[in-house]
Amino acid sequence: MGQGWVCDRGYRLDDNACEAVEVPEHGFLINTGDEWTCGRGYQRAAGACEEIPLPEHAFLGKSGDRWQCERGFRRAGEECVDLELPEAAYIGPSGNDWYCSRGFRKGEGSCLPVEVPENGYLDASGHAWKCHRGFRRDPHECVPVELPENAHLSHSGNDWACDLGFRPEARACVSHER
Repeated sequence: MGQGWVCDRGYRLDDNACEAVEVPEHGFLINTGDEWTCGRGYQRAAGACEEIPLPEHAFLGKSGDRWQCERGFRRAGEECVDLELPEAAYIGPSGNDWYCSRGFRKGEGSCLPVEVPENGYLDASGHAWKCHRGFRRDPHECVPVELPENAHLSHSGNDWACDLGFRPEARACVSHER
């Protein structure tokens, strides 16, 4: 600002005078008009607006200053390469990654079957397993929950809790009166 005056839009104060802001091709004034930025699809480089190079199978993102790969492709450095889907996989919501179908889990670049043991079932995700009520996981199988005297299955159904009036002590339920 000068002494009680300001420069018009498109000019900036320089040594107590208003100098025109030089806006390059594909650029536009921003804020109060004393600065500029590049338009969609261009990036600032050495006082100019250079076109953002788009590799094959890429498009500009919402902001217009970055690119992303089309659905079914993933970024590898400065290019978009095919998203290779292993057997039992599908393309995820982003379009740039893959997920395993229900009953399979991701591992070693492929979809491996989830091996559900006897008395087990696939969990809600479909990529892991849990034990049915009355059984607990031990590590690759479901074993029955052994209820001590004066105990019942806990809320989870995969462990036990002592009945009312009893407390746990060394894998048993003992009376509070002891």
